[in-house]
Amino acid sequence: MLFYGFIVSITLNLIVLLVLFVLLLKQRGLNKRLSMLGKKAAEGKLPYIINQSYQKINELEEELNNLNKYYSKLFHHADATLQNVGLIRYDAFEDTGGNLSFSLALLNNQKDGFVLTSINGRSENRLYVKQIRAGQSNDMQLTPEETRAIQKAMRKTRKMYTEKKKVTSKN
Repeated sequence: MLFYGFIVSITLNLIVLLVLFVLLLKQRGLNKRLSMLGKKAAEGKLPYIINQSYQKINELEEELNNLNKYYSKLFHHADATLQNVGLIRYDAFEDTGGNLSFSLALLNNQKDGFVLTSINGRSENRLYVKQIRAGQSNDMQLTPEETRAIQKAMRKTRKMYTEKKKVTSKN
């Protein structure tokens, strides 16, 4: 048992020495950078280094603004896609079972889209499609099941995220 404790102690000491060695290397690298910065300052090149850093920051800000514009375009395109779904299954007739009839509403975030209804009977199946604008059908009357499917789809509408105000830096 004493032998295993000795091995564990040696292992932990080696790990500590390894960590100390890594920290020493990092400190040397930091010291080299600081001495280089001191030499550049003594040579009068410090303003050049600061200008370079400032230019890189400006380039990164511009790239970030471009990415934000691209994201905004993608967001608005995705906002018009059919992404909100409401499905209601039911028995259209008393003599059939299994909830084989359904109403399926597919809407975008402006609540535009369509509702697809399938009425399943014993000997036939009928399929109806009704256009939806702003959550309503203007040309055809909706069944209670279609209305419920539309309401279910509208509950799942993704919330719009507003853009944050851009902070501008003074030159």
